[in-house]
Amino acid sequence: MLGWLRTFMDTGCSGCHNGVVVVVGMFRKFGVVEDYWKETGSKEIDKGRFDVTNNPADMYVFKVQGLRNVAMAPLYFHDGSARTLPEAVRIMAKVQLGQALSDQDTNAIVTFLGSLTGKAPQNLPRLPCYLPLVLPRRLAPIPRPRGSHHRFSWRPHAMNRLVCYRRFSRIRS
Repeated sequence: MLGWLRTFMDTGCSGCHNGVVVVVGMFRKFGVVEDYWKETGSKEIDKGRFDVTNNPADMYVFKVQGLRNVAMAPLYFHDGSARTLPEAVRIMAKVQLGQALSDQDTNAIVTFLGSLTGKAPQNLPRLPCYLPLVLPRRLAPIPRPRGSHHRFSWRPHAMNRLVCYRRFSRIRS
């Protein structure tokens, strides 16, 4: 593992990804050496924090992502343009550090990042549903059985998943 960590540090990744969860919670420009969209093939060029702050210094600035469990979260970068972790590592080395990594160095860094994957605690509560990213424009209240204390109502989703919608409660006068 020390060899993997050494490669991670010697490459320069630890300049941004450091600290307890391998990130400090800072914002950095994505594409320090080269324009990121040329390497990622992004269809739309995202201007990062500039869209929020309108400060020219925030052009292409994004939050540095934590690396804990990064191997379990495919589709990398803010726009999901990198499909695999080795691809993301190569792109980051090129656009951030100006380095073309060998297959051996890429594999060492990917192996190190894989070692940051942990198991969820057994007593971690699991939510019974997920909230959709886009809610329907109109959501009619769903009647709840008398005496029921459930706060959610279930409806089947088009993709054969259960989607949990928060109930709209009526205010009695």
